[in-house]
Amino acid sequence: MRITEGIISGRNLADLQRANAAVAKASMQVSTGNRMERPSDDPQGVQKALNLRGDLAATAQYMDTAGASQGWAQATDDALSDINDVLQRAREAVVQGGNGTMSQKDRNDIATQIDQLIGQAKASGNATFDGQYIFAGQKTDTAPYDPDGADTYNGDTGSIVRTIGPGVSVQLNGSMGSVLGNGGDGKALQVLRDIATHLRGGTAADTNALRTSDLSAIDASMADVSTARAEAGALSNRLTTATNRLTDLQTSTEKVRSGVEYVDLAEAISTLSSQQAVYQAALQATGSSLSQRTLMDFLG
Repeated sequence: MRITEGIISGRNLADLQRANAAVAKASMQVSTGNRMERPSDDPQGVQKALNLRGDLAATAQYMDTAGASQGWAQATDDALSDINDVLQRAREAVVQGGNGTMSQKDRNDIATQIDQLIGQAKASGNATFDGQYIFAGQKTDTAPYDPDGADTYNGDTGSIVRTIGPGVSVQLNGSMGSVLGNGGDGKALQVLRDIATHLRGGTAADTNALRTSDLSAIDASMADVSTARAEAGALSNRLTTATNRLTDLQTSTEKVRSGVEYVDLAEAISTLSSQQAVYQAALQATGSSLSQRTLMDFLG
């Protein structure tokens, strides 16, 4: 096959175009930091980048949920801590009221203090987080207790569940009915009511109740609070572990996504320099080749 000047010129032009395209691509990568300018540059890379972006968005949502759940758990522990303080003060009052040398007037004053502690306990039972009652079960828009009314629990036993990872869910709430009770069920509110009654009773049986059954009952109520706080603490620890795991996942996924979408700047600059050198060499070689040809060479 005869190699004509037209073929040689066509090859030289193609080489120049390829070199110029390589320079343009390398220049784009250096100026933008992006590995791909358009989907056609790397369809598989673009699809992988989209998948990774979806994974990152999902991870961010899980992290937001875990963070909000951590706030719920902290609010739960704070409220239970307040109730524990109330019961501790009530216990001290029981011990004081059981003293046989105390006057009835003093016992009546202590009973008034117990009445106030009952109101404080209900207020803590009505604790909220982000505008929701945390101890009302699924009735998060309903206060569990009427501070000035009966001791009836107005919530339910429904669960508040949040998803904090693929296939990973946690229950946020516990029922305050299991701690403060529903009135007349032997739980904390009823215990406090009985203590106030015995303080005001004034009989030997009342004083004996303060020293025995009331003291045991309030200790049991404090044990209920301790159990609930332990559950809240376990939830908080689980959420912390989940958040740390999600943070690690986010970091590793972002690293992979960056490797797919972005170039290493130092490497891109080196590549651009190399491509520019290739282009200049091709340009010089083509110019030299053409300068040595005559009209007869092209006509031949």
